[in-house]
Amino acid sequence: MRTSATRLVIAGIDVDRRGNQLEIKVSNGEGACGLFVVPDQPGLLDAIDVLRPNWLSADALAFELRWIRSGGRFASMAERIAFGAVEFATASLAARALGLTPAELFGAGDTATPTRAPDSDAEASIDYDALPHPQAFTEACLAKRAVAVRFSLHAIGGPAGLRRMLAVARAFNLAPVAMVTHEWERPLARALASAFAFAIDDPSAANVPQTSPVKRSHPGATIQCVRLHRVKVPLREVYVSAMYLTDHVLRTLIEVETADGMVGFGETLGGEDVYRLVGTIAKGWLGKNPLERRALARQYARTIYENRNGRNGWQALAGLEVACHDLIGKSLGLSLAAWLGNTAQENSLRVVSLLPTAMLDRVVPREELRNMFADVRNVERVALHALRLHQEKGITCFKYKSSGIGLAWDVAAIRALREALGPAVEIRFDPNAAYDTATALTICRALEPFQLCWLEDPTDGIEGLTRLRARLTRPIATNMAVVQFDHLAPAVRQGAIDVALGDTLHWGGVEGMRDLAAACDALGISLANHAFYECGIAAVVNLQVAIGLGLTRHAHDQAHDGLVADLLVGDPLAIRDGRIKLPGGAGLGVTLDALKLRAYQIGTTEELH
Repeated sequence: MRTSATRLVIAGIDVDRRGNQLEIKVSNGEGACGLFVVPDQPGLLDAIDVLRPNWLSADALAFELRWIRSGGRFASMAERIAFGAVEFATASLAARALGLTPAELFGAGDTATPTRAPDSDAEASIDYDALPHPQAFTEACLAKRAVAVRFSLHAIGGPAGLRRMLAVARAFNLAPVAMVTHEWERPLARALASAFAFAIDDPSAANVPQTSPVKRSHPGATIQCVRLHRVKVPLREVYVSAMYLTDHVLRTLIEVETADGMVGFGETLGGEDVYRLVGTIAKGWLGKNPLERRALARQYARTIYENRNGRNGWQALAGLEVACHDLIGKSLGLSLAAWLGNTAQENSLRVVSLLPTAMLDRVVPREELRNMFADVRNVERVALHALRLHQEKGITCFKYKSSGIGLAWDVAAIRALREALGPAVEIRFDPNAAYDTATALTICRALEPFQLCWLEDPTDGIEGLTRLRARLTRPIATNMAVVQFDHLAPAVRQGAIDVALGDTLHWGGVEGMRDLAAACDALGISLANHAFYECGIAAVVNLQVAIGLGLTRHAHDQAHDGLVADLLVGDPLAIRDGRIKLPGGAGLGVTLDALKLRAYQIGTTEELH
């Protein structure tokens, strides 16, 4: 199905009063419309009129953009209800225009069922509808008294408001419960609950039949085959950090093919454990619809917590989920960024380049590296490498990877970088938590005169970062201390970080990043992209997700330019003027190069049917 240029453009908003209800209809210019009904109340019609310009001529899928522009704050409860009601009607329009059910739009499909409301003391629940604004929900969560949150769809603020509330509830381990009191709410409540796994307090809602799907132009869009390839790709420069000293990277490349022959591409890490888990999860996805992405992810919740704090499982799941999103975009004629609402409203991002601790000609033992660090004059090679990238590719942000071996070396390296690049170029410092808190404090204070962009994991854990942040002036960022949702609450309570670094592959895929972005926005944490020597598939996923979710405040972390080949057809991710541009086309907009794949593949392709 190809999406026309006007199919997702909002052309009109009409409101009809039916007794004590208001029926809100949002339409495009091609005859499709979406409906949502809310109880009438004083000021609601006026509020809809005030907010109407937010939607006319806007993209129906741009829920995040409209929420961000609103700030999540409304002048009155009537305005909050009006915003959410029009947004849910807009979601209904988007589903109809794309030939989907609401459940498919949000990721449930027709197989998942909502959970029933838990038995809980009303006094132990937060009444979301009674809160003056969404930010008050975080304050209520921090009070530590509640175990559940109860809410009504008509007062939640539409899909983006719902996603934020659920993400915060997940971070604080609260059970979300939708209070369904009207007949017209039940079908949508079921679809949303099936996608987002919240409970419904009206047991009859679980027995309401799913809305019949609109017949799609791809009736064969079920997963028929999954192909797995392991590749070993050389790096342009030997990578030296506190964690690794290597001249290559291992990756798992994934092809998910549907019954009608469409292929979606995915990628994840290439270690044996991750590769094995991809195959384990993929077997259970055969015969499923890629649109059921959230339901499929929840089905394997036990698998993803197997080891390494669950990260291997998240990464395995993410590779498959990314391929599903590629298929969804291709089937609908939308880029992944457009499917996510293109919140950034642009098509390119300023990028970060990764710098090793030292420039080596070959992989050497750590002891030899220590000997090299004894002479800090060797840092000049790192500075010259960065200067070349700045001059040739226009890169204006660099991430220096400390080895964690020598304090004198790190200070000398940062000084050399600042002198070579000048004050306008951003520099990030990342020792991968190699230093204890006391040592980290010493070195970070020594680096403060160089005005670093931020300090990324200068020490280990939320507690250590909290102590450093209280004593330093530069922002603290992490992709090691906050790696799953239950880390967010203690990080917020303690004031541990300024920036969370999210990686689509480390957070369970595109939907995981959407949830993380919603949580960070609600909790007041800045979110930026994280990357590590990814091949082209993962690199373009991160780019599409960043633009789709509006993660453009900070320069975009990437390292695909450090590989000798990105394994894609053509050169879609070339860095020019310090930026990478979104590829054209639907889905991810890129294709795996079969010749390059064969050149770097290790072992044989595993094919699952």
